[in-house]
Amino acid sequence: MEVSVAPQFELLARPFEITPGVAIVPGEYEFTRWSFLAGTSRHRRWQLDSATRVGSFYSGTLTQWEQSASWTSARGRWQAGLDLQNNFGHLREGTFVQRLWQSNFSFAWNPNIVLTSFIQYDTESQNLGANTRLRWTFKPGRDLFIVWNRGWRHLLNTPDLSLPPDNEFIAIKLRWTFRL
Repeated sequence: MEVSVAPQFELLARPFEITPGVAIVPGEYEFTRWSFLAGTSRHRRWQLDSATRVGSFYSGTLTQWEQSASWTSARGRWQAGLDLQNNFGHLREGTFVQRLWQSNFSFAWNPNIVLTSFIQYDTESQNLGANTRLRWTFKPGRDLFIVWNRGWRHLLNTPDLSLPPDNEFIAIKLRWTFRL
């Protein structure tokens, strides 16, 4: 468990649109954020965490709630997690609600070959993104990465379920460390 306080300072040189229709005017801002966190041990198969952050934020207040759960198999080959973040802002310039949902999966054939996948949805932009990566370590300092990224925009406004991607790319990277 943890309780903390974080005084913060920001200087905005130009307007900052925190969400469509809600722009924070330039100026100096001082605010204080309080955090209340609780979580289980990282050594357990199931890990649960919860955090609440409250306090002043620019010209108003911001409340943040975050909950996460993750699981690791007995031998550590499989891992999965889910993270939910909710932000509720009440500012003089307007209010906003932003939610971020994330999930991750991982499978290790052995310590040298690992497949990971990260999926994220943001309610503000209505974007869904996926990042899948295969890492093969031939020897320490010598790795091959194959990364596939795919994104979809405005899923909830799509009249059919075809889900054509908004963007997509595959990258292949070879990292080779030379030791003298």
